[in-house]
Amino acid sequence: MNLKKVSKRFIMRFSGNFEPHVRIGTKVSFGSLLGVGDYYKVLQEIPLAAIDKLLVDDGVFVVKGTELAISLSLLKKKIFTADNDGIVRITENVLQIVEIEPNHKYYSYIPGFVDFVNTEKIKINAWFYKYWLFASLGSYVKGVLYFVDAQRPIVTSRDLPVDIKGKIVFIPSFLTQRLILKAINLGALGIIGTSIDYSEYVNISSVIKYINLGILTGFGNLRDFEAFSNIFRIYHNYYVEVDFSNEFVYFPVREILAYKKQYLLFSGDLWAKKVTIKEELDNNFVIVKLHSDKNKEIVVNKSEVFVL
Repeated sequence: MNLKKVSKRFIMRFSGNFEPHVRIGTKVSFGSLLGVGDYYKVLQEIPLAAIDKLLVDDGVFVVKGTELAISLSLLKKKIFTADNDGIVRITENVLQIVEIEPNHKYYSYIPGFVDFVNTEKIKINAWFYKYWLFASLGSYVKGVLYFVDAQRPIVTSRDLPVDIKGKIVFIPSFLTQRLILKAINLGALGIIGTSIDYSEYVNISSVIKYINLGILTGFGNLRDFEAFSNIFRIYHNYYVEVDFSNEFVYFPVREILAYKKQYLLFSGDLWAKKVTIKEELDNNFVIVKLHSDKNKEIVVNKSEVFVL
């Protein structure tokens, strides 16, 4: 299993009244301020697929208890009401009740160069590491990665934190249906685990209609290989993209020499080997010393070195 460095365009869209603090050609890093504008804090969401008739228009202000939509079925009629005061926002897929936060600061999730910017969106050209999964189900999602560090080889549903809503969760353990269901109930956007029983993998889509699920090493109760999990640990709380429909994970390239921490080398047979960076030769190559062989120094590409 290898990493491949690829170029991708990252697009960030804004809610309204956005004032950019960057321009075309600006180099941005993790945490660079992109601009200030309105932010729509989502208070409630209703999938449009579950709605037969809308009772409100986009952009109107509603109070708690307002009737928003009706769902009709052969058995009974269901009326959706507002859980909070807020503004109705209707997109292609959902009806939302939102609260506007003015003067919200927008920061970059990735390093790269601004390719386009206006009051509605920013496009950033960036480099990503493309990482192959063994198998996956679902769609293309983008979000923050959460590494579940349970400090033991087998992760159970009790080990899952409660703050994983909207995040892509990596579980360094054998997955069970119970564990997957618990993560989904907690609001996980996607789930990646090291292995799963083949029968559960095949049956899970019949149990859960919409699921984003990835498997890292294979089918069966395989032990977690630290070398495979380490790259996910590195990107804990960082932005990633996962193509669950095609078995790919995209990690944004990090500027490794900006961090004085522990480094791992992912290169051919030297997979997840601890190294020390000795010298930067140019924009592409560095000299590293292998911890497993303190007398051996080698030249490697920067894209093959990761920081913990």
